[in-house]
Formats: sequence, structure tokens, C-alpha cells
Amino acid sequence: MAKNQDIESELRSLVESFVSEISQRVRQATLDALRQAIEGGAAIAPRRGRPAASSAPTTPGRRGRKPSAASVKAAGDLQAFVSAKPGLRLEEIGAALGQDTKGLKGPAARLVRDGILRTEGARRGTRYFPGSGKAARPAKAKRGKGRKGRR
Repeated sequence: MAKNQDIESELRSLVESFVSEISQRVRQATLDALRQAIEGGAAIAPRRGRPAASSAPTTPGRRGRKPSAASVKAAGDLQAFVSAKPGLRLEEIGAALGQDTKGLKGPAARLVRDGILRTEGARRGTRYFPGSGKAARPAKAKRGKGRKGRR
């Protein structure tokens, strides 16, 4: 039994010295890399993991989550109500349907995007009307203030 304890203590000692040596080498390598980066000697290795999003255009289409059953029902209720009483604000529609305005914003935006509804006005003054059925054209992207004529 004493022999087993001697072997265990010897193994423990070896493992501890190995871990301490590895830790020391990692610290030294880290310090060397930082020193080189600060002095501008070498480029930092590229980041590992998920690559950054490219600026190349992606395939057209809708991304994101599928609307919930409650959202689909709210969209149907909203569409039917606007067809019956056009020109009301979302706040008024929500009060008439007994639904929270916050819960109607998403379905209203989808219906406008799909051309089922159209809007007039802005912000809280936005009024909803039945649409043409054609999907709304995507808004033009705003261009930044770049340098003209430079290449």
C-alpha cells in the first residue's frame, strides 16, 4: 500500500511540474506575440471562427422567422377591418378590434409590404387603406456621402 501512495505522489508531482511548465511556455509565447504586435513586427493571425458577413448581395427573399398563428390571425382581422373601414390609424383599429397596437404593428407592416394594404401619412398619423395587391417596391438605399471622382 505504501508503494501505491509513493507512485501516486510521484505521478501527482510529475503532472504538476508538466502543467507548470506548459503554463510558463504559454505565458512566454503570449508576451512575445504582444511585444511583436506592439512593436509592429508581425501581423496578428487571422481570427478563427465564423467568417464576417460579406458585402456581396444575397439572394432576394424574406429572411427571419415565420409569423406565429396569433400574428397571422391578427393580419386577417386587420385586413378585414381595413377593407370595411378604410382610413383609420392603427391606434383606432386596435381599439375597435380590442387588440394592443404593439401586436398589430408587425402584421400591418407585412400586409403593407405584400401590397395588401397601403398607407398614407407618417408615424402616428399613418392611415391604412386596402391595397392594390401588388407587393410594395423596396425603398431605395440611401447613399453615403462619399468622395466623388476619387478612385
